Amino acid sequence: IETMTDIAEARCAVLAARSVCDLPVFVTCTFGLTGRMDLSGTDPATAAVILEAAGAEAVGLNCGLGPEQMLPLVEQMAGATGLPILVLPNAGLPRLEHGETVFPGTADQMGEHAGRFIDLGASLVGSCCGSTPAFTGAIFDFVQGKTVRTDRTRPVGVHLAGPRRVTRIGEGGLVLIGERINPTGKPALADSLREGSMTVVRSFAVEQEQAGADALDVNVGAPGIEALGALPAAVLALVGTSD
Repeated sequence: IETMTDIAEARCAVLAARSVCDLPVFVTCTFGLTGRMDLSGTDPATAAVILEAAGAEAVGLNCGLGPEQMLPLVEQMAGATGLPILVLPNAGLPRLEHGETVFPGTADQMGEHAGRFIDLGASLVGSCCGSTPAFTGAIFDFVQGKTVRTDRTRPVGVHLAGPRRVTRIGEGGLVLIGERINPTGKPALADSLREGSMTVVRSFAVEQEQAGADALDVNVGAPGIEALGALPAAVLALVGTSD
């Protein structure tokens, strides 16, 4: 599963593959110059946590960027999971010349960075757009003698991942959980949920995040509210509102 720019879609793809076979599932995401997935705004560390939880056996990055731009992103992802990391950069950042797309990177540049990826924790290295068999040969040459790191482990604690942020519980710091999204004693919230409106839910989420909440508890239980429909609707509304 490759070239994913939305973490929800990538997660669904992993879950779908896991539901029909027991083969290893590798998934790579594409990140922009901002260091985040273009559609979901997900950073590499958050993507790794979500995809590991979905059942991927290897996670990584492909396409979008050249090897130089991928270096810090590989480091972020390697620090968030103990899974094998797969890295497939383009042959440099593409540019348009005389109406044609040109990739400025060289095979040796790709090979040199392949060695650096291994040092950062990558287990599998290849190349993507703009590369040729010469790039594969250079990667092979430059990683000779390199040893895949075996000291990488998943960080300790419970990991709560939204589309753009991971909150870790159990690393020694205090985690604040906002619990205002609960219709008990809040008639305006209860009324909006009965009407199928998520305006108050979003407003409470923004207020709590601005006040320093690290995670949000979501409760829709109240008389007259059809919870089985309201709860996933509330969560879906919050995905686009809160990190």
